[in-house]
Amino acid sequence: MSRKLNVQVSNDHIQRMITNVGALRALKELIWNALDADATIIKVSFVRGALDGIEEISVTDNGHGISHDDIDHKFGKLGDSHKIREFKSPGGRMYHGKRGEGRYKVFNLGHLATWRSVYLGMSNNALAFTIEGSRSNPSEVLVSEPAPCSEQTGVRVSVLDPIDKVAQLDNPDTVIGKLTEEFAAYLLAYPEIRISVDGVAIKTREIIDEFVDLDLRFVTEEQESIEAKVRLIIWKRGNFRNRFLCNSEGVAYAYEPSRIRHVPFNYSIYILSNYIEHMAGSADPSAFLLRNMNPVLRELVQRAENVVRIYFREKLAIEASDTIRDLKDEGVYPYQGSPANEIDNAKRQIFDICAVKIHQFDPNFIKSPTTSKRLTLRLIKEAIDQNPTTLKKILTEVLSLPVDTQEEFADLLERTSLKAIVNAGTTIANRLDFLSGLEHILFSPDFRKGLRERSQLHKILVNELWIFGEQYVLGQDDASLKTVLREYVRYLGREELAKDIPPDEMKDLIDIPDLCLWAKLPVGKPGQFSNLVVELKRPLHTLTTDDLAQIEKYAFEVAQNPRFSQNGLEWTFVLVGNSLNDTLKWKCKSSDRPYGLVVQTGAVNVWVKEWSDILRETNWRYQFLRDQLELVVQDNAEGMAYLSKKYGEILKSNPKTKDLY
Repeated sequence: MSRKLNVQVSNDHIQRMITNVGALRALKELIWNALDADATIIKVSFVRGALDGIEEISVTDNGHGISHDDIDHKFGKLGDSHKIREFKSPGGRMYHGKRGEGRYKVFNLGHLATWRSVYLGMSNNALAFTIEGSRSNPSEVLVSEPAPCSEQTGVRVSVLDPIDKVAQLDNPDTVIGKLTEEFAAYLLAYPEIRISVDGVAIKTREIIDEFVDLDLRFVTEEQESIEAKVRLIIWKRGNFRNRFLCNSEGVAYAYEPSRIRHVPFNYSIYILSNYIEHMAGSADPSAFLLRNMNPVLRELVQRAENVVRIYFREKLAIEASDTIRDLKDEGVYPYQGSPANEIDNAKRQIFDICAVKIHQFDPNFIKSPTTSKRLTLRLIKEAIDQNPTTLKKILTEVLSLPVDTQEEFADLLERTSLKAIVNAGTTIANRLDFLSGLEHILFSPDFRKGLRERSQLHKILVNELWIFGEQYVLGQDDASLKTVLREYVRYLGREELAKDIPPDEMKDLIDIPDLCLWAKLPVGKPGQFSNLVVELKRPLHTLTTDDLAQIEKYAFEVAQNPRFSQNGLEWTFVLVGNSLNDTLKWKCKSSDRPYGLVVQTGAVNVWVKEWSDILRETNWRYQFLRDQLELVVQDNAEGMAYLSKKYGEILKSNPKTKDLY
């Protein structure tokens, strides 16, 4: 006998939640659920088909199980988990999950899921029941009645009919490596726990080369005392360079790429702090989602990584001692006596690391005459005195290249210049920083309420039209298009367009660029063109059907102008804002068109787009380059630093925003 249980939240909300998580993250959530249930043995198993593809995933644990008496509360109320009120499990472990969302992330693995729970009833007898759910209707689950059994307590989660993203789990070594890194700090705190994948146990200690805890304490500007433990693990193998935000016992709430990139170690950083636990357990779920905007957490992360940097530098300097002793014996070491102070000591450590790299990777240096060695090392010393960080990065990267990569680098320099390579990488890095900064000024509550549409947002975007597509530039060379746009600007609720000013001539705030960003582009065959017109609204304005009616009328009048031949000419009009009201959202939905395409006549298209969609699409276009260049945009602070450097005068022009960037 079974009954249906409806979750008290909309299907749309659950669907959004279960589509934004990767397969590996969903698998980790199932393991965390088992750990929160005081499990000591957790087994992950994959059933593979004839072509070795995954057909079923199961996670089995020996925890206390899910009680049938609690099923209405635990499965029926999304966002209201008992873990919000109870900080520790019955076995005394700190909880990982807080909102009861983890169990629904199972649908990032497959279309069908079954939980079989064995728990102890009121008479201490074992009872078993099942819960069944589907990805197509996750807000409704089927719950059976409990029945006596003779099994050990625990839960077995079985996932059938896997979705495409499960292919991320095909490589067992990769899965075990990622799980090892995720749960390392927790397994070190609870050594009795055993986790295995297809019978292969995760043996954290066996692949740890070095393990150290570093204490961190500081006082914020608001006189808040922050304490943390920075747990650093250096691995014998793998490709790990992440940092984890954890509670005081090592329960990881999130992980992010570390900014410490140029060291010859595979490592993981675990920041253990009650402050992080407080943020993750906040009644406001956005507090942790927007953690990178929290100045205290940013300072905590920055200080933690600085502690690790110092540790790495000292470790590398110690390992370099034998080589340095040989250089001193030969009389080519450029320093004399003991370091005068901490700055002098740090410079010597950097020099020692560079000297060892040269000694290791350049056989000719070892064989070169003493006078040549002395000159080379003296030049390095002088460069370090001028700019140690830059020199260290350049030498570390170039000297640590494998032989085949060095040959590729040399071949590339035959076809282009090093300056061009650096410029290309810098352009990509700057654009990623720009996206991060633009996101902040558009969505930060303090910033967007004071952001001016014409004198700030337009002046910034006029130089960054690549955000709408790499082919777009400011269309000031097409006089007829400009004239027609001016003729019908009244349909946008304006009296006139701003005067034409080349971007490199906009030197003061009196000069305001065109209110419409526009371009005429050749497409397809000769004689075919596409005209793009982008209409921006201020960030605080919520787009409505009135705005849509304006741009639709504008699009019609402009496209029908007799100046333009109707053959071989396409028009795309885009209305952009931060948010849409409900009526406009409804207008943007259609069964036969992409979301936001409100007019599609073949020759004329009218789009309504939110800035969040544009930023997501642009980030997606740059994802491949970001991955290949291993670029890391840490948080909005880096993006704002870029905006401040390039557009500082524009941002400072407004009293409401000048103190916010």
